[in-house]
Amino acid sequence: MKAKNRLRKKVEEDAEDSREKATIFFEAEKEPRSRKYKVYILLGVFSGTVLLAIGLLLRLYPELSMALNSQCKVKARGWDGKVMGVRIGATWNGWVDYNTRPRSHNLHHRTNATGDRRLRGIEEEIHSSHVPVSGRALSNENHQVIIWGSHHRTGTILASKIFAKLCSKMHWCCVFHPTRDSVEAIRSTLENEDVHLFGHNQWIWNPKELFGDLVPYRFVHFYRNPVSKILSGYKYHKAGTETWTKKVLPYQNLCNTTDISARSVSEISRAQVVRYCESTQLCQTCCRREHEQPQDLVPSQQWAPMQLHTYAPRKHKEYKYMCSHLGHVSTSLQEALRTLPEEEGLAVEAAIEFFENNRMVAILEQTQRDTSTLNIDTDSFVNDFTPTVRKIIKHVSLGLSDNEEEEIVKDLEFYDLDRSFFYRWTQNNVFNSHIQADVNPTEDQMNKIVSLRDTLMSQMDFINVYGPLLARFKKAIE
Repeated sequence: MKAKNRLRKKVEEDAEDSREKATIFFEAEKEPRSRKYKVYILLGVFSGTVLLAIGLLLRLYPELSMALNSQCKVKARGWDGKVMGVRIGATWNGWVDYNTRPRSHNLHHRTNATGDRRLRGIEEEIHSSHVPVSGRALSNENHQVIIWGSHHRTGTILASKIFAKLCSKMHWCCVFHPTRDSVEAIRSTLENEDVHLFGHNQWIWNPKELFGDLVPYRFVHFYRNPVSKILSGYKYHKAGTETWTKKVLPYQNLCNTTDISARSVSEISRAQVVRYCESTQLCQTCCRREHEQPQDLVPSQQWAPMQLHTYAPRKHKEYKYMCSHLGHVSTSLQEALRTLPEEEGLAVEAAIEFFENNRMVAILEQTQRDTSTLNIDTDSFVNDFTPTVRKIIKHVSLGLSDNEEEEIVKDLEFYDLDRSFFYRWTQNNVFNSHIQADVNPTEDQMNKIVSLRDTLMSQMDFINVYGPLLARFKKAIE
């Protein structure tokens, strides 16, 4: 019996030992398998997060997907080289613009009539060595060209988002032209690329000046009441969001106008105009255009290689206003707006925007009866974002069904600052204060806006200079 008990105990001990070894073995096998699953889970979460971040980035900055999906021969034509307002690389509009394109395509190179005639001769020689071009060299003659144009503080960022999104979705060749580009640069692009859309952030032309009757177009022009534009610019420049507002620039040269502001002068040279306009800073090309002699728009069947203009002085009181306010700024613009009394700061802002505001109103006047043009008051986005976007989509005639157009409208609601908290944050944070308090202002902010408006409108020299412009604006939007 004792022997049996010892044997049973021995068997039980061996069995228990085997169970322990088996448990240790399976636990040892289970642990690396568990670690493997954890790695898979972490990789899945990481991949999902990366994809979500990329998707959000492309949604926030549709300019990137526009460039990636571009059908242009040179894809970089569709991008201004910036992310979050920061230039991150040389682009077509940067390195190539200055180093390979004809000099006549860059207005910064065209400083006098003699140089213009020389450049025109070179252009004509180039054109004469090729088959003559009538209109576009037209791979894209079967579709219209969509144009969007804005001005400082009239919704440039929003416009670029809307049209970049359209370009990305439609897989078009879309081109961004900077302010310095000339008419010849735009025409050259249309001759060399199958362009569906191009944009410009400081628009200075009537589309008929660009195309005559050669190119069917749809133009969306973003404008704003000049007074609201000045108030917005005052807050924006005071914050110093743009780098140039923090630089000391030669505004004092605006007071050296004896050669162009004399009442007896009826015609001035391009060189004189260029010297003066270089000191206006905000939109030098607007200043140049506002000194051009009016020209009749004659329908053309063939583009001339290059335009030449004659120039005339403006009213003496305008030069006096520019000198009295902007011409006395010896610091950076931001510093001046921060330190000057509000009344004088507003006058400085009104002066720096004067020529651009004139150009904006001139375009409104020239296009108000043009059925191919849609003039959009940027402030309409604040209270009627979706209807305003829908109006733009209808105007540009995408050739889509109503349901497809409505899908695009819904997609673009992401850029409604009223409803899209995250997008609003990207436009108004410690790194980027682009929108300031223009959207959904508090009661105190509204009272401040009213106070600033009253201060500006109470200045007699402002009314004397801006009065005719405001009257033209009122008539143009009736």
